[in-house]
Amino acid sequence: MNFEVSKITLQYSRRMTIIFFLIGISLTVALVFLGAFLWSVKTGQYEDSYTPSVRILFDENYGNNTNEKNSRSQD
Repeated sequence: MNFEVSKITLQYSRRMTIIFFLIGISLTVALVFLGAFLWSVKTGQYEDSYTPSVRILFDENYGNNTNEKNSRSQD
């Protein structure tokens, strides 16, 4: 009976070791991604000063298109 208890205890301890190992790995990966995100924010990767100035050139529905249509129909 003592052998069975030690066998169960050994299986439980192996499972807990694996769980702690996986928790450690997941925390490490999360910290790496957090560090990469903070680095990208700090170096200005998310600052886009070009797109807003060019967006007006490519947007077909920008401005007062209804006024242009009304002025054409009145002519």
